[in-house]
Amino acid sequence: FTPPPNTPQLPVADTTAGTLRQKLEEHRKNPACAGCHSMMDPLGFGLEHFDGIGAYRDQDNGVAIDATGKLPDGRSIDGNEQLAAILADDPRFVACAATKLFSYARGKEVASSDTTTASGVAKVLASSGYRLKDLARQIVNDVSFRNRAR
Repeated sequence: FTPPPNTPQLPVADTTAGTLRQKLEEHRKNPACAGCHSMMDPLGFGLEHFDGIGAYRDQDNGVAIDATGKLPDGRSIDGNEQLAAILADDPRFVACAATKLFSYARGKEVASSDTTTASGVAKVLASSGYRLKDLARQIVNDVSFRNRAR
């Protein structure tokens, strides 16, 4: 994800008191930020029980975690299991995840000439039971990955 042009950098050290949710609610008060954050934040709130390295937690800054959110389509979630169920039912998720990982692995955005490869990776992933290991294998075995400029 690339922020819109002229998006200011976030401060290196955030000293604002409160939970991450409270900080993001404050951040969304800025109309220039609210457009994107109103769509992204609910997904993150569904994963709020996990810290930056994936360890489960019940509190953030001494406050009980609130893992609820309302998705842009109006559906409500409460925690990672509900979020996972919604994403699993959405065929766009696998294609998006495959494309983003493909882009990350190659070190550049997926170009229009790559979309066939990226969508092919997503289809193979579906046939393998959606295992991340299989997605990684498909990407590194693709000719565009092996022949990329270094």
